[in-house]
Amino acid sequence: MLWKLISHNVCCSNQPKVVARLLANRGVVEDSDSTVFFSDDVKSGFWDPKALTGIDLAARIIAAAILSGKHIRVIGDYDCDGVCATTILVRGLRAVGANVDYDIPHRVTDGYGLNVRLINEAHAAGVDVIITCDNGISAVEAVALAKSYGMVVVVTDHHEVPYSKDESGNSVYRLPDADAIVDPKRPDSDYPFKEICGAFVAYKFIRYMYDNRLLGDTFHGVYCDPVLDDVLMQYAALATVCDVMELRSENRALLKFGLKRMTESPAWGVRHLIDERGLRGKTITAYHLGFVIGPCVNAVGRLGSAEMAARLMLCSDEAEAKRLAHELSEYNMSRIKMTEDAQAQAEALMDDRKVQVIFLPDCHESIVGIVAGRLKDKYHRPFLVCTRTDEGLCKGSGRSILAYSMYHELTKIQDIFLKYGGHAFAAGFSLELSRLDELRDRLNANCTLTDEDVEGELVIDAPLRLNEITDELVDIVSSMAPFGHGNRKPMFVCRGLRLKSMRAMGKDGKSARLRVLDGVNEYEVTSFGMVDALVDAVQSRYAGTVSDTFRAGVPLMDPMPIDIVYSLGWNDWGGKKAVQVTLEDFHVLP
Repeated sequence: MLWKLISHNVCCSNQPKVVARLLANRGVVEDSDSTVFFSDDVKSGFWDPKALTGIDLAARIIAAAILSGKHIRVIGDYDCDGVCATTILVRGLRAVGANVDYDIPHRVTDGYGLNVRLINEAHAAGVDVIITCDNGISAVEAVALAKSYGMVVVVTDHHEVPYSKDESGNSVYRLPDADAIVDPKRPDSDYPFKEICGAFVAYKFIRYMYDNRLLGDTFHGVYCDPVLDDVLMQYAALATVCDVMELRSENRALLKFGLKRMTESPAWGVRHLIDERGLRGKTITAYHLGFVIGPCVNAVGRLGSAEMAARLMLCSDEAEAKRLAHELSEYNMSRIKMTEDAQAQAEALMDDRKVQVIFLPDCHESIVGIVAGRLKDKYHRPFLVCTRTDEGLCKGSGRSILAYSMYHELTKIQDIFLKYGGHAFAAGFSLELSRLDELRDRLNANCTLTDEDVEGELVIDAPLRLNEITDELVDIVSSMAPFGHGNRKPMFVCRGLRLKSMRAMGKDGKSARLRVLDGVNEYEVTSFGMVDALVDAVQSRYAGTVSDTFRAGVPLMDPMPIDIVYSLGWNDWGGKKAVQVTLEDFHVLP
């Protein structure tokens, strides 16, 4: 793996040099921006919802429908973002007396987004108003059908607006003929930060309607209810992580608040998933949302019906909530096994092309996106994983790297698809099975990725000797959390160390405590998952070294020279708080 040391212009004059460099590398270059970055006043980091084009019209339409008792139906999506967005709208609208219900498409039988079946069922049920969330921006046909039935349609979404190129190469956007459209990615939108998820758009919609008192003063208590606002923000925070939004600007502010509240007083459905996964009493982190709690919500939408997850978030019966949380967890365990098997099959089919298109005919179509994401992370190149549907079509999902916009590359060859959509880092599509090889060939023919683009790299913020680490620095680094896409964990490099010994830890022996020498001083470094690589490096350098004794902590007679990349944090194990230096990568020196 390549090590890439970066450093942008340092302008935060009120911060120590190393901290100012960390902030600059994350786009925080002014003292005022630094103040907001570290602020605990969550809403000071939020952009005003009124900047979302169409939000005022949309909110007034829904408010009028509530006041006149119209039947409103929320139509969401089957992933965690869609479920959370549905929950936010339903709870927010019910709180002000709306006659509202919801529907969520089935991943396999319906596919993504608003469709003809959902519209026909809404019409049969006497629905007057449809409001979408996390979908709808590309539902031209379905919206047209709803309008032909006399329904009012409000779209709230965050996905890219479909477009084509005219003869001059200009983008021609195609919006559905809805009564109002709220999407930060609208071509006529000046919203300052476009990378928010569907649930955050839904939250902003509810907040706009409340803050502007569009239902009069009757609901003053609801407008100002901090408990309801707290709950809605928690769902938006969960969706922000699970939809892999960039953790900067208002996304970071939202998540920072959401994690704090989920630890102290989690929202209803989140609380039961926390209990089910054994996290009660623990500090909830972005990792827990993305890899423990969120996957339970996503799994039921993949292997069953996401309506079950929405019921968990919206029900008020304790026993029912516990049962639903347990079922969601069981779905996730099944999904994990299926994903591991599919990933192994996919890896056996890889070739040397920069854009990988893998066909797994018997793979459950609900997990192709997970497999594509895992492969993208492991091999650092775009992956599109496809399977065969019951109708004999090819259905797939793509995941991409920073240097390759998946949505825009699919748009270049949109004539090949029956349906497609998504954004820069993820997309879904369907096409005739006979055109699969054409998909692979055309994507790679258009590909401009270089060898450097697809070679994995570890981005390093600053060189830092181990003796330069202070408690104050670790406190500041910790306060830069939550970490994730768009706000990566700070990384440091220390060169010219010597590895003295290593003692394996844990039941599987995959973790270890290293003793390293920096000059004459000795330091402890913790390793998670790199034990075998360290043992191999020692065996390769010192022929005859017994790996078992090295794993057990027997010192090397001649300490091995290495450079390391590491991260910093606090270890509170056993009630004792201590600085923890965590090994992220290493190079053995000649």
